[in-house]
Amino acid sequence: SGVGRAPRQGLRWHSGRRGGPLRALGEALESAAAGRPSLTLVSGEAGIGKTRLVAEIEAAANGFLVLH
Repeated sequence: SGVGRAPRQGLRWHSGRRGGPLRALGEALESAAAGRPSLTLVSGEAGIGKTRLVAEIEAAANGFLVLH
């Protein structure tokens, strides 16, 4: 399938200032690591930090194939 699977203990992320959105992405990443992949769309107005949010979760996605 081309999608890597990271071991659950290998995930590292925290909710920090972004709380809900980062938490939701982290939970999706944990779910994928447990064998339940999903698709997540990050959208919003310009300048609200979408790129930074995705960069934070991408850094935690060790062992996963990340598509942009």
